[in-house]
Amino acid sequence: MAATLGRLWDASVTLLAAQSQLQSNASTAPAFERAVEVGGPPYANVRGAPCVFPLVTHEFANSYWHPAVETFNAPPCDDEYSVVYLKWAASCDAGVQFDRIAAVWVNGVELLRTSTAEPSRAFRVAWSVTKDVSLYGDVFKTGGTVVVALDNIVNPMYTSSFKVDVSLEFFRPLDSKVETKRPDQILPVSSSSKSYGWFSEKPSAAQAGPPHRMVQLPENTEELYLELFLSHHQCDEFYYTNPPDNFAMAFAESLAKHGISSREDVGEVRNSAKCGADGAFREVQVLVDDTVVGVVWPFPLVFTGGLSPYLWKPIVGIGAFNAPTYILNLTPFLGKFLGAEPRAVAFRVVYGEAFWLIDGNLLIYQDAGAVRPTRVEILQERLDRYVEPAMVTLPAMAGAGNGSTTDLNSAFWTSVARDLYMKTSVTTSTGRKVYTLQQHFDFTNTQMYSSDGLDQWFESRTHVETKVTVTSLSAAHPAEDPSQPARPPKVQTVSVSQTEDYPLAGSVSYRLGRNGSFVLVTQFANSFSRSTAVEGYGAGFRFGYRPHEVYSALTASAVLDSRHGGGNGSTRSTFASASPTEGCFSREVVAEFGHLVIDNSTTECQTKSIIKSRPTRRISTDQLKSSARLLRQQGSLVG
Repeated sequence: MAATLGRLWDASVTLLAAQSQLQSNASTAPAFERAVEVGGPPYANVRGAPCVFPLVTHEFANSYWHPAVETFNAPPCDDEYSVVYLKWAASCDAGVQFDRIAAVWVNGVELLRTSTAEPSRAFRVAWSVTKDVSLYGDVFKTGGTVVVALDNIVNPMYTSSFKVDVSLEFFRPLDSKVETKRPDQILPVSSSSKSYGWFSEKPSAAQAGPPHRMVQLPENTEELYLELFLSHHQCDEFYYTNPPDNFAMAFAESLAKHGISSREDVGEVRNSAKCGADGAFREVQVLVDDTVVGVVWPFPLVFTGGLSPYLWKPIVGIGAFNAPTYILNLTPFLGKFLGAEPRAVAFRVVYGEAFWLIDGNLLIYQDAGAVRPTRVEILQERLDRYVEPAMVTLPAMAGAGNGSTTDLNSAFWTSVARDLYMKTSVTTSTGRKVYTLQQHFDFTNTQMYSSDGLDQWFESRTHVETKVTVTSLSAAHPAEDPSQPARPPKVQTVSVSQTEDYPLAGSVSYRLGRNGSFVLVTQFANSFSRSTAVEGYGAGFRFGYRPHEVYSALTASAVLDSRHGGGNGSTRSTFASASPTEGCFSREVVAEFGHLVIDNSTTECQTKSIIKSRPTRRISTDQLKSSARLLRQQGSLVG
């Protein structure tokens, strides 16, 4: 169980990882490392030099509860510079430090959720992120307040601070036809515009209800969307490895038996956060006045200290520097938002443990020709408040690891599915539109334990299919000849279909040696795919959906040996995207022993779907085994 095990020895692993990657030869470690998350080109649909507007320059040392807060004036960039990128440039001096979560808000609107790289004693580490924030161009048009949060600790053990520069880069568009359609109004669903914007969702607050923000939409709202930002931490950092409650407690007792943890640690697991409990399934819900209006089954993030730091040097996990966000089309639920009174918008993590950091931005498109409030009628609705996972337990696997048949040598299989359906009529000055939302969610998770729980293998898959259809019935028009009947309304239908797949697999093996030494062997693979298709004819959605495919995959293996004060790792990461408007791009990056050995990219397009041509539905463990063999052949620390 990586969650509980990791919580008990994360400090020692961090200290060992700071010793730097052990080299396969006698070469010295570099003085500088650039960490990279393999993704698409840093900029798209831009021309010429940017108009650069600095927002924040700050060093985060002892920064818990002390985010950087700055005010800024309107950027001095012409309106023709309508493509906007947020630039995050960060570095961390040589030393010892954990990975840290961070975010950027402007006027209470979150623009970026990110995390940090971990340094080593031998060299400093630097990295950068660029993110298209053109959708939010009006948020910083007149100036305001920017908040950058990066909670860090500097003391005799954890010695490194983080230096961060945040800026906006305004470009002229290469093709104005594919520009982002900005909403008429943006309302942040965040906790503050002057400090931390995220809500901390955790079980201890369950009785008081989830954190919320009161919002009131304009009465002429025509379409409504939510961009959701989230990340999972502490007890839920590795929630996909969490077994049932009873196994978690037995596992903590086993750690004490083997001398890996103390009885005090076991008591902490039992009496406080109960890390590693509640199984492997999580659902994030969006609520309006305690009614569910949106559901997200999230992509599991792995930060740069996750599982083993040597997995992520210098290639970091998918989403570690630029966490994926989720666009929810809430137009079918518009009737639950509109009204004379403000509504309470909240976020809940079902089956979640402490803690999740969540907020979002409501994107509002208004009816410019409205002479009366938007009229909304819910036609059909099928949405369960909760879904309950099905779980199968195979206890006491004979011959597992050391051959014992204790309850710790067990296997768990979890499966859960849900469907959502919403059909709503929305009438504005342009006529009547019927919005239909159909979603299907599917999740499976398998965990196997051996060697009294010290060896774990896990595999998980999340699959989501979403289809939103708008059928517009424009207002009837008078005939040119008064003697003729009026022309009938024109019917147009546009559908947007999106498919998302998040498979992952991995294993963690922990071996005790003499005098408190240990060896940790970790293997991990995951992928992220999101495909969007647009069909039909007509004006469609004002949000401006475009056909697009994106696929990221990663395979990594690492060995950490406390006897030698360090470890080795091997990582391969690929990215591919395809769009009729933005073209194609693919990149492959490979690192061994902390050095990049392959970095290839191309803009050539494939004849087949970039997603269907790859095995995204299940990750084979053959890749994991081959990575482990490579480490052993090239001088890893396990003989």
